Amino acid sequence: MTTLRELLQLPRFSAINLLNSEANLDVAVTSIEITETPDVALFIPKNVLILSTAMVFKDKQEDLIPFIDSLIKANAVGLGIKISRFLKEIDPKVIAYANEKKFALITIPGAYPLGSLLHQMQNFLWNSKEE
Repeated sequence: MTTLRELLQLPRFSAINLLNSEANLDVAVTSIEITETPDVALFIPKNVLILSTAMVFKDKQEDLIPFIDSLIKANAVGLGIKISRFLKEIDPKVIAYANEKKFALITIPGAYPLGSLLHQMQNFLWNSKEE
């Protein structure tokens, strides 16, 4: 079992930034998913880390709050948002809300391809399970 804390502490993921200090990082991560759809909570497994560009929230970051609620309800462990083309930064209200809920909110540098990150993280999880 790999926790979110263990995953984020790996040197290869050092460019990833946790935005909220109160996030619960001691939760097991069993899979990683990439999505751009706001109804993804209906289709994800438990203990998943969601990666996204948050394209749909470009002009309405306040909608990230109910999105976070839906992920919490689906037992996701966190949300990683690629900061670049669509969102340049995360609204402090969204960060405060994630902090209040102890839900991990992570930023991913714009130069980091989400597909590569998904594969690197998933490979680490699979190798951990085999051990």
